[in-house]
Amino acid sequence: MTFILRRSAIALVLAVVAMIAAVPSYAQAVTLSAISTDKASPQRAETGVTFTAEATGGATPLEYHFLYRNTSGPNWMEPRGWSADPSWAWAGQAGGTFEIKVSVRSVGHQITDATQTVTFVWEPWPAVTLSAISTDKASPQRAETGVTFTAEATGGATPLEYHFLYRNT
Repeated sequence: MTFILRRSAIALVLAVVAMIAAVPSYAQAVTLSAISTDKASPQRAETGVTFTAEATGGATPLEYHFLYRNTSGPNWMEPRGWSADPSWAWAGQAGGTFEIKVSVRSVGHQITDATQTVTFVWEPWPAVTLSAISTDKASPQRAETGVTFTAEATGGATPLEYHFLYRNT
């Protein structure tokens, strides 16, 4: 069987093909497939962690928006506005369980195309107790006599660090 296309039919087919080819790339759905971290949860408070969104589709460059909140409270914090950078680094200043929400959109869009949330835990540092400060010589001593001060502390993450200050009264 042979089909004979007239010029008008050929023109119509070519017009449809051109329209399909002209569909903007942002018409392709944006998919946010994962939010990955460079360190596993949990981490000690103040440890830097990088969150990276993995998204495909849409018009490039995609834009990313990060929010976070402590799960014990209702307020979301915005560490930065929309950006083409799919990564954000943060060090949880306090211990707690946090939700990190990432939204992604095609460049130039005003609405979010996809959103995903992950949970990350920062553990507080163990408490340190300063139990004693002792000296190797009883007070008072003559001027310019060397005296060694020793602090005794328990708890915390080892090794503990000590800082001594003095003041002349």
